[in-house]
Amino acid sequence: MRRFSQFPSFFPWRGLLAIIAMSFSLSACGSSDDGGGTDPGDVFNRAPNVGEINWANPYHLYIEGDAVDLRVDASDADGDSLRYFWDWVTAIGGSYNSPEASSVKMTVGSTVGLYQARVTVSDGKSSVSRVIGFTVAHALSGSVSRNTVWSAAFSPYVIVDDITVAGGSTLTIEPSVTLQLRRHGESGTLLTGIKVYGTLRANGSAATPVSFGANNNSGSQDVEIDGIEVLDRGDLELRFFRMKQASVGVLKRGVGNCIIEDGVFRLCQVGYQGLRDVTSGVMAAVTMRRVEIRDSISHGLALNSATADLEEVMIRNSGGTGLRVSSNLAMAQASAQVRRCELDSNREGNLLLDGNSWVDMGCSNLIPADSGKNVVLKVNGFTPGGTLPMTDCYWGLSDPGSEEEIRDQTFDGRIDANTWLRNTDLSGFRATAIDFNSPSDPCNP
Repeated sequence: MRRFSQFPSFFPWRGLLAIIAMSFSLSACGSSDDGGGTDPGDVFNRAPNVGEINWANPYHLYIEGDAVDLRVDASDADGDSLRYFWDWVTAIGGSYNSPEASSVKMTVGSTVGLYQARVTVSDGKSSVSRVIGFTVAHALSGSVSRNTVWSAAFSPYVIVDDITVAGGSTLTIEPSVTLQLRRHGESGTLLTGIKVYGTLRANGSAATPVSFGANNNSGSQDVEIDGIEVLDRGDLELRFFRMKQASVGVLKRGVGNCIIEDGVFRLCQVGYQGLRDVTSGVMAAVTMRRVEIRDSISHGLALNSATADLEEVMIRNSGGTGLRVSSNLAMAQASAQVRRCELDSNREGNLLLDGNSWVDMGCSNLIPADSGKNVVLKVNGFTPGGTLPMTDCYWGLSDPGSEEEIRDQTFDGRIDANTWLRNTDLSGFRATAIDFNSPSDPCNP
């Protein structure tokens, strides 16, 4: 008996197989997006378009109870209604007041650590997520009335109200500690910092410096945070550090010791300021070595009836004067010993001598900015002027000629430079910049 196949021999087998394969392929497809959402039911659905999360107050560090306004903007090309859900990627970092809205207020939790807040936006078929990370830190305030250590193991810290180191007490800050200084309250009118009547030792290392910074994310012009004030008999040791966006990085007023080494002041109103103590009449003194003061809003380093011993200090790009030395008191001469320093492109002059002032400038580079003279000489109403002895310094002149030419190109003052530059040997000017690292340079000790 003759057997017949189920289908005639001319049936298009290959076409049937192709149709079957295509149908399986289509049933397995789904829409997806960079947020990881899928739509198994509708291959033509477009996922929501979701922007990044916006912060109303993007602090670097937060503390327990901080209220943070978060918002995400989203749209859907298909016109689908959108749903929002806020949660946490890993550990819970706080709470949301309305977790199913596009804008929420996040209240930061109490546990110190790193957290990631997440929002997921869905059109009912596809979903897209966005994530932000933040750090919860320890909050500090009040008085240090006994010997205390701020440990790296509990870093970072946020100073939410002034810290006062009482007389007879020592505060030690360990290497790699990060400190953020914060405004008081919502208005930001009150400032925080560390006031030292006892002893503050913040000694980092080259690999693990101690970091101080303003707890905001505003521009460099919004400088509203105090730094360290050393008062009365207070002592300061500050080594291997970073200080950013303080109103005054370090302010010294009193009879105690102040040693600042191996660090950077950046974007402060003034990097360092020394003042005469009105009660005792003592002029504040500082010893500063291997320090860089950059991008100060006003002066880089200011001595008001105070003294300083500076070596390998670099002051550059200040909005005012690089080094300001001034006194309006006949019996309180402001002074600075300057060795192997570099004052570079400070807008209102690298060096300002005002009133009863004296600077011994040796083996240093002064590279003027385009907008002004290298040295500004001023006379106030109380004293006749100061002195500026110098030895082997470079003053930004490519080919200085006569002494008159040097004065004309270098100094800006209201009286003749000869009156100011008594005891000055103008042969100390150099035509080439000093290379402090060159063994053959006479300024390399």
